[in-house]
Amino acid sequence: MDINEIRGLSDTDLQAALVDAKQELWKVRFDLATRQEKNYSRLPATRQRIARILTVMTERRRGDGYAHVNGVDGTAEIHAEGAVATATVAAPAAPRRRTGTRAAANVAEEAPAATAAEPTDSADDAENTEEKSD
Repeated sequence: MDINEIRGLSDTDLQAALVDAKQELWKVRFDLATRQEKNYSRLPATRQRIARILTVMTERRRGDGYAHVNGVDGTAEIHAEGAVATATVAAPAAPRRRTGTRAAANVAEEAPAATAAEPTDSADDAENTEEKSD
């Protein structure tokens, strides 16, 4: 069911559609668990349908309408109480870089750890250097 179709339903029809969708979700889960259902994509589709219904119910409860943002020019059409208004939407901010102690700790973990040199016998080293010099 499309979001526009859901918006066209009355409040009582929305309640009934929500109950039906929740029953369908339970049935799909049961059928998948008992291996009676082969189409796994019905589970997320049913969840999405429930989310759409709840979104429309929340919009109506708050009375703020809904907004449709156009990705091309950054304008939004705001639908509220039968009126349509157009507004410009600010572009999202760029993600911030990590700073502070956690970022420094991550850099320290990536650096190779210094290893202690193995102890050597100094007498063996002295003999080796004498043999090489002859």
